[in-house]
Amino acid sequence: MEYKISSGGFTAAVNTRGAELTSFSDGKSEYIWTGDPAFWSGHNPNLFPVIGRMKNGEVAFGGVKHEMSKHGFARGAEFCLTEISPDSVSLSLGANEDTKKAFPFDFVLTITHKVFPGGFSTKYSVKNTDEKPLVFTVGGHTGINLPALGARSVDGCALIFDSEENATVWYGDENLFVRDDFVRTDVLRGTDRIDLNYPLFDGDALIIGNMRSHSVRLAAPSGRAVEMDFSGFPVLGVWTPPGKKAPFICLEPWHGLPAMTFESGEFSEKPYVITAAPGEEKSLGYSLRIL
Repeated sequence: MEYKISSGGFTAAVNTRGAELTSFSDGKSEYIWTGDPAFWSGHNPNLFPVIGRMKNGEVAFGGVKHEMSKHGFARGAEFCLTEISPDSVSLSLGANEDTKKAFPFDFVLTITHKVFPGGFSTKYSVKNTDEKPLVFTVGGHTGINLPALGARSVDGCALIFDSEENATVWYGDENLFVRDDFVRTDVLRGTDRIDLNYPLFDGDALIIGNMRSHSVRLAAPSGRAVEMDFSGFPVLGVWTPPGKKAPFICLEPWHGLPAMTFESGEFSEKPYVITAAPGEEKSLGYSLRIL
């Protein structure tokens, strides 16, 4: 089922499948990737309880291995409406028999999308309804439709951060794991800018950590731009599918990482894992605005 919310001439569509905001438009331009399967059928999926791919498609909780799909199960799950107003909608997913096969915890994940004039925000709230500590990661995967910015190619676009950076930019290996023994030294060193081109993504996503910045602007040669505030997220993924020259780019605020090449596989030992005590609720979010 789809819900529409709007404010100040901007309208968003939110699907109960994955609680995904699949459209954000001013009536003239569509700013969220349209999901053309020739390039990528997604739009703006929500990632929970893992980010990216796990080793052998498995993750261990307390030494017990569980099968886990790439980016977790939330993006394909059916959420329930919990609250709606003209400019916002909240959808929730609770633990069930299917989720516990992969993730042996009781929890409630609530995702709230809110539209404001010129932009939208997405908030993740995770409540631990279990009797043991809950460990999870969470993040976004927002596809920006470049034609809305007057561009049809990544080439010539730029990412401009709010601070000069000496960030850690990880390589991926052939399995799309984070190559934790190598970092890119040619990107975000002594600058606030990444000039984009398709070869940058030949190894899949750029995974950026240890940043000073809390926001990033995606600027097109036309002068049009969007800005994402990812305060509270320690990692930003940047992705367009390798070899496809797709007319979109994803900005992905993450509180977590895909499998690292040399990690043990025990989930609680992964970088940026969030722990919630029994009864505790953890919340964080991001926003995107049109400049």
